[in-house]
Amino acid sequence: MGTSLALCVLGAGCSSVPTEPVSLVDHSLWSTNLEASEDPFDDRPQEVTCSELSYGQETTGGEENFEVDTTRCDYLTVAQPSLAPVAVGDTLHLRLWHFDLTAEEPAEAHAALRLGDEVLWEERIAIPNDATLLNPTWEAEHDFEEGEPLYFHLHNHGQNSWNLIELTVGGS
Repeated sequence: MGTSLALCVLGAGCSSVPTEPVSLVDHSLWSTNLEASEDPFDDRPQEVTCSELSYGQETTGGEENFEVDTTRCDYLTVAQPSLAPVAVGDTLHLRLWHFDLTAEEPAEAHAALRLGDEVLWEERIAIPNDATLLNPTWEAEHDFEEGEPLYFHLHNHGQNSWNLIELTVGGS
């Protein structure tokens, strides 16, 4: 036991939880090359309208993010391999910004993140609604290996803009 403790104190032989948050995403790696049959979300409409000019990597306020303008994109699921492992109990943190949500008729937006086969986070937001920063922190309920598919999903009616700023593991 003394040897194990000494090795752990020296940084060897024990699991390490990052003290600083580690990003699970690189906004330049999001891929839209998903077939309808590969989309893991069940609210995909029969016809999807989504111009390639309506989403992509942006820099806003000095921070890299992935922007979706729903004026020309009512449904989008993008994917990339996760950049770090996640263990049960790890702290996950999301920052997702949306401007004022407007539509001709009242509606509902659906934003979600999925890692592997598990929905990490999702929220349904009434439209119309005020601009806000969604900023949840929660504990992982499952283990995930680095490289597992990570999906960002947005289904929204109306002229709205969303920015996925951050999804991290670790830290406090």
